[in-house]
This record gives sequence, C-alpha cells and structure tokens, in this order.
Amino acid sequence: PLYSSAASDVYKRQAIAIVFVILKLTGTTAVATWSWWWVLAPLWLPVVFAIGIVLVLLLILLIVAAIAACSK
Repeated sequence: PLYSSAASDVYKRQAIAIVFVILKLTGTTAVATWSWWWVLAPLWLPVVFAIGIVLVLLLILLIVAAIAACSK
C-alpha cells in the first residue's frame, strides 16, 4: 500500500541521516568536511521540496484567478 511505502521512505531518510551524523562526528570520511546543513539534508530536503511544490501550485492558482478576474 501507499502508506507503507511512504513510511518506509521516512525510515530510510532517518537512517541515512543517522549514518551521516555518525560519520560527521567520527571525522573518518569525506562526510566530516560537509556542512551540517548537508549532513541533515535527508531530514529537511523533502520538506523544502514539498513546500516548494505547494508554493508553485499556489502561484499558478493566483495567476489563473487574476487572469479570470481580468477577463470578466
């Protein structure tokens, strides 16, 4: 089902974030040179992407409403 797939994706992102944090803190790999923003990106990037999609859709809706109001 769709729900189990979405939950699985969340768990995968959390696991990746935990691995990145451990690698950053141990300083043994190239991850140690990354900014904390990128280390934690698996957690915040999907949220930012979803917000971006919502904002684009709202902008399109506003443009369509403005065009409809002007053509009356």
